[in-house]
Amino acid sequence: MSKHVELTILGEPMGKQRPRYSNYGGYVRTYTPQKTINYESLVVHEYNEKYGKLIFDKEEPVSAEIIAYFPLSKVDYGKKGLSKSGREKMSMVYCTKHLDLDNIVKIVLDSLNSICFFDDKQVVSVIAHKVWTTDTPRVEIKLESIRE
Repeated sequence: MSKHVELTILGEPMGKQRPRYSNYGGYVRTYTPQKTINYESLVVHEYNEKYGKLIFDKEEPVSAEIIAYFPLSKVDYGKKGLSKSGREKMSMVYCTKHLDLDNIVKIVLDSLNSICFFDDKQVVSVIAHKVWTTDTPRVEIKLESIRE
């Protein structure tokens, strides 16, 4: 039987930010930005609420599907030539604005490291999309074991 995980992270999707550097006492200090830490904590919290344990065995290949839903603003309606009644037409239309897709994937997989699977190196296949939504902005995550 195939193992799988399904999670929904409510709120505006976020991408992994670059590490920051500062000087402290003549030494360079590297740190992770607070927004990244907060979002990773949110993903971990949602996972622990629903599953709370390691799902995938060590070295078990995993496939990931990640869909980031971005809110459609009033400005976007005008740019797309839509009236407010045209909102439904924007459902599942690809979003070419906002964050880099690879950074969204990175923050999700890094967050689930060692709590869902031993290491994100186990993820051997990724399908990811950025789309507009008229519903709540969110990130939907589906992870599934792959039989070899």
